[in-house]
Amino acid sequence: MKKNSDVLIDKMIKAFERCSFDSGKILDPDAWWPLNHLYYSPLYIDHFYGVLLRNFELLKRKYTLKEIADTISYPSATWLLVVSAPRIMKSMGIKKEKRISLILEFLEMIQTQMAGNIFCEDGDNIIWDSNRVEQLISGTEWTDVSKGGNLNRLFARLHAALLSLNEAIFRNCNNVAREVHGPYKVEYKGQPAQLIIREYYNLRDPALEPKLKDFPYESIETYVLYDHAVKFDFPVLNDYTHDLPLIEHTLAVAGKTKEKTKEKNLDSIKFLDRVCGILEEKNSQISMAVEQMAREDQVLESVRRVYYWTKRLNAKLNKDWEPPKEVMEGVRTKLKSFLEPEPFEMTREQFKILIDPRVD
Repeated sequence: MKKNSDVLIDKMIKAFERCSFDSGKILDPDAWWPLNHLYYSPLYIDHFYGVLLRNFELLKRKYTLKEIADTISYPSATWLLVVSAPRIMKSMGIKKEKRISLILEFLEMIQTQMAGNIFCEDGDNIIWDSNRVEQLISGTEWTDVSKGGNLNRLFARLHAALLSLNEAIFRNCNNVAREVHGPYKVEYKGQPAQLIIREYYNLRDPALEPKLKDFPYESIETYVLYDHAVKFDFPVLNDYTHDLPLIEHTLAVAGKTKEKTKEKNLDSIKFLDRVCGILEEKNSQISMAVEQMAREDQVLESVRRVYYWTKRLNAKLNKDWEPPKEVMEGVRTKLKSFLEPEPFEMTREQFKILIDPRVD
C-alpha cells in the first residue's frame, strides 16, 4: 500500500509541477481576476481548512468517499481540496501520517469522478466514459460549421463570455462552477474528430452574487467537434492550451441552456446572439461593480467565494456556508497592516518540498 501511495503522491506532485511551471508562473499577480487570492490566503486559510477538514471527518461517518465526491459534483472542484492542502496542513501542524491519509482520500474521490487519468498525464481530461460520449454524438443534432460562418464565430464568442462571467462571479474559485473536458476521440461524417465539452453550471445564485437575481440561466453546456489537426493539452483538468486557432478548425457545434427545468438548444444565430448579449451585459455589471470596490472589500468578497466552495458539503451537514463574522472581521483588521508579498521565483525543488505531504 505504501508503494502505491508513494506512486500516487509522486504523480500528483509531477502534475502540479507541470501545471505551475510549464503553464504559468507561481504567484503571478495576473493569474486570478480581479486580484490574486494567494496573496491574502494567510489571513483566513487556516480557519477555512480547519473547518473543512473537521466537516470532512463528519461527512465520512455518514457517506462514502464517492458520495462526498458526487456532492462536490465535478473533479476540478474536488481538486481544490488537493491544490493547497499539503502546504496548509503543514502550517496547521497536522502530522505527516494524517496529511498523507487525507491527500490519498482526496485523490480517491477524484478517481471516482473520472473515466480517464486523474493527473492528465497524456494531456487529456477524460471525465465521461465511452458510452456516454457515444450517446452524445449519436443523439445530438449537430450544426455543421466546417465552412465557417456566423454560428461558428458566435460559439467562440459564447465561450469567451462564459469564461469571463464565470471568473467575474466566482473569482479565484471559478473552478467550482465549470468543467471543460476532452478531447474525446470521435468520428464526424466518417472522419476523425475531437470533442471538447464545456459545462458551466450553478450560474445563478443571488445568495453569492446579488446581481444574478435577474439572470435567467442555471447552466449552459456546449459540445464542439474539432478536426484532428489541433493539439489540445490539459495540464491538470479544466484549463487547456491548443496550438492552432480553434475557430479555423471547428467542424460542428451544439449546446443548450437551462432555465430551471426548461432546456433550449443553442442552434440559431438569433438565440445565440441573445445569450451572448445577456452574458456580456451581466459580466460587465459585475466587473464594473468590483472595479469600483475598495481593495478591502475586494479581498473580503474573494474570501467569501472561497467559503462558497463548501456550500454543497455544508448542506449535507445542515450547516451554512457563509464565513463566520469573526473571520471576516479578522480579515478586515489584519488587512490594515498586511503587506502584499513581492512576486518571487520559486525553484522546482522548493515547490516540491512545499507540496509534498511526506516532507515536514
